[in-house]
Amino acid sequence: MSDNAAAMASTSGPRNTSKMKSATTTLSGENQTLLVVKELETEFVKLLKAYEECVNLSTAVESVGNMYRPSEQVTDFKKLFDNEMVKTKRHS
Repeated sequence: MSDNAAAMASTSGPRNTSKMKSATTTLSGENQTLLVVKELETEFVKLLKAYEECVNLSTAVESVGNMYRPSEQVTDFKKLFDNEMVKTKRHS
């Protein structure tokens, strides 16, 4: 029997087939786990960015509230908040 034939015969038995299926299932499960971990990491980064954005917005709102003085002129609050957000992001 040639080396290749011997190798094929030793791996083609029912016990070896079962081991190969088990190994394939294990690898598939590990790949699934890695995919889930990567997805969790991605979502965590998104959550962290959203948290930072909320903190920056909160700081900007507080800053505008502290510095705003009513006047007879119309106030462009969007512009005030946008300017404060830029300042807040620079300092964070």
